[in-house]
Amino acid sequence: MIAFLSFAPVEFMGGAEKMMYKLATFIKKNEDVVVINADKSIANIYGSVVLKRKFPDRMTNLEKQNSLPKMKIHFADFIPYSNGWKNIHGQLKNARLIYIKYEVLELFFLFYFGGFSIIKKTIASLHSPLLYDTHHKLSDRLHTLIYSSKFNRMVLKQTRKIHVLNIRDELYLREKCQLKNVIRIPNSLPLMSRQEKQKIHYDKNKLSLLFVGELSIRKGADILIELIQNVSEDDYFFSVAGDGPMRNNLLNKCKQKKNWKYFGYLQEEKLKKLYAKNDVLFAPSRAEGLSLVMLEALSHGLKLIGYDTILSDFSYLAKSSSKHNLVKEYESILGKMYVDKGDRVSIQTKQKIKDYFVNNFSDKIILPIIQEKLFAINT
Repeated sequence: MIAFLSFAPVEFMGGAEKMMYKLATFIKKNEDVVVINADKSIANIYGSVVLKRKFPDRMTNLEKQNSLPKMKIHFADFIPYSNGWKNIHGQLKNARLIYIKYEVLELFFLFYFGGFSIIKKTIASLHSPLLYDTHHKLSDRLHTLIYSSKFNRMVLKQTRKIHVLNIRDELYLREKCQLKNVIRIPNSLPLMSRQEKQKIHYDKNKLSLLFVGELSIRKGADILIELIQNVSEDDYFFSVAGDGPMRNNLLNKCKQKKNWKYFGYLQEEKLKKLYAKNDVLFAPSRAEGLSLVMLEALSHGLKLIGYDTILSDFSYLAKSSSKHNLVKEYESILGKMYVDKGDRVSIQTKQKIKDYFVNNFSDKIILPIIQEKLFAINT
């Protein structure tokens, strides 16, 4: 049996939760699994106090019907040797492997309910960036301080394997930390349906840009706002899908501009339609593991525009990157893309990007690799 442990409720279906849910569903075909995470009551208290947001239920009805075994951690379960504590302890002790989203709260759950020796059969999965290049909040500084510490290096050295999603984290752990049990396998997404493949948008007059994600400093919402304010209303149009702490900043500062539209948070089916209507994903994030949003964009043939450090795992075919993540650099990139219309939105270019996604980031390719390299009995 394999246990999948994370703090955020799997029903939240953020990037890490989606990947963990999909992995558990895939592994379940050959071995028993259980998904363990905090009850919503615990998660929302932490979210409100620390993250300034909650963890809403975003599972589709089809996903909820999945018979994936789940176990919730409640407040009462923290009483040592209570029935709840014993149940969680038993699941972790009996598991052949434990796959965790490697962050502080997950480690606390792991050690509190499983004991320190359990680290030997744990796969530490770095879905969040290991280190932050820039620090805009105290929590960012604490994150970098903790994950660059000797203690963290010692813990990671004891794990069975370390699953990283990007080249940056792999090089840091191998070269800086001298860790050998590091395996890089990217995130993945399912192939598009035949019906979705037929949706191709081509507008020779305007460059259509899409921003999808949390409206926060970390995701570059401040850069988005400034860019909307600066660029021509005749040549560019931004679609913004998401919610977050900078939502009101966006609405207030850009309310006089006619070159954008705000959609709020969108469920998967509505978001797919939005991808199909745009040429470019604008993703000026300052910190990412390997973004599922970027993979979704590639699957629809959209080119990525973002911070060079974050886009380092993608082919030059599929990206135009800013060296310093500055508005002026993005204005220059957009100007060149607008002039070179054939390169920016041609049907041929979109198809090449879609093929690149299929060959490098599709579930068909990635999930069997994960099963072989991380979960096989003889590995």
